[in-house]
Amino acid sequence: MSPVIIAKDVYKCYAGLDPVLRGVNMEAETGEMIAVMGPSGCGKSTMLHILGMLHAPDSGRLQILGTEVSTLDHKHTAAFRRVNMGFVMQSFNLFDHSTVFENVEFPLIYAGIPPQERWDRVIRALDLVRLSACVHSRSNRLSGGEQQRVAIARAMVNNPRILLADEPTGALDARTSRHIMKHFRTLCHMAGVCIIMVTHDPTMAEYCDTVYTVEEGVLYCRKRDLKPISAGTAL
Repeated sequence: MSPVIIAKDVYKCYAGLDPVLRGVNMEAETGEMIAVMGPSGCGKSTMLHILGMLHAPDSGRLQILGTEVSTLDHKHTAAFRRVNMGFVMQSFNLFDHSTVFENVEFPLIYAGIPPQERWDRVIRALDLVRLSACVHSRSNRLSGGEQQRVAIARAMVNNPRILLADEPTGALDARTSRHIMKHFRTLCHMAGVCIIMVTHDPTMAEYCDTVYTVEEGVLYCRKRDLKPISAGTAL
């Protein structure tokens, strides 16, 4: 395994408030599945946004896939994210009046994937979240749990090397949550994807190789048991 993310002494503070992150250090490996836990407001989501290059740290270093990303300008940051990362956020950010297909297809359009390849890739991604039957449905007609599954499919459709997820199973029933977590493990241990997810659910954290907690802005490692990567697979 090799590190895909190296964060060193990362600090983040918002105006008028105590520091949210106080010198976070983390290494995330190829094929590693990571859970980040902690009480509400402790900085979990802020850390995820910094690792995803959505927010900049106030100080510290962040290296992703061998690139010192703090040196990238806005254009190159966006291009780097588009090529290498997938995101599942708590607000699903779906296009309300578009179909499920159109929502999942969007990253493929943005990445320049030819139209003739998009249908099969979208259907495979929707199959993984058990939602291919809704491919032509309007996203604003779906339940909250179904919208969450569309967001997960959209994050995975481009075969990202790094998947960042904020409470990815928070709106799902137990059976669907287990199915998605098992697929996440397959993506990590068979395809070498690195997944970092924020969760409050210890049952979901049990699926992960590594479990961190954020306490008063400091990151603590509670478990690390990395698995070897097997023969690859992809969407």
